[in-house]
Amino acid sequence: MALSDFKRGFLNEGLVFRLSGYFKADGYIDFDKIRSLDWGGYALDDKNIFDEDADCLSLAINGIDAGSVFLVRGMDVSANSNRVECLIFESTKERLEEFQRFDFDLELPLLDCVLFDEEIRFLVFRPATFDKDMMYFGPSSFLNSAVCGEGWRKIF
Repeated sequence: MALSDFKRGFLNEGLVFRLSGYFKADGYIDFDKIRSLDWGGYALDDKNIFDEDADCLSLAINGIDAGSVFLVRGMDVSANSNRVECLIFESTKERLEEFQRFDFDLELPLLDCVLFDEEIRFLVFRPATFDKDMMYFGPSSFLNSAVCGEGWRKIF
């Protein structure tokens, strides 16, 4: 698999506007907004989505009939820009693992990034470094499938 196997593009303005509602001005996820949706949140002291985590996340995404997912840098969404670059790919275990293996420095630097579907029925915050937690947000039906394995802790 190569970088060319991932579709690159830009979010449309409507999706940028909707997604920006999930962020605070400082670029962090707005927990109050997440709670207002009656969603839950889980955190893991890791930044990688491989093996069992990729399996469970893929099953959860496919369980809500979201075939493709978008990946954006969190800082781009919080910058109040109407032009947010993204990668679009299928939510298979292989693709979820593969996007983390590329050196995107020249293409789409993956700093803190967010994974979601077009309807924004879940959010996955994947940090760039190990000093922050990876976090999954969504309704309990999504989280019950997505969160598996050891080390996850409930945020709310």
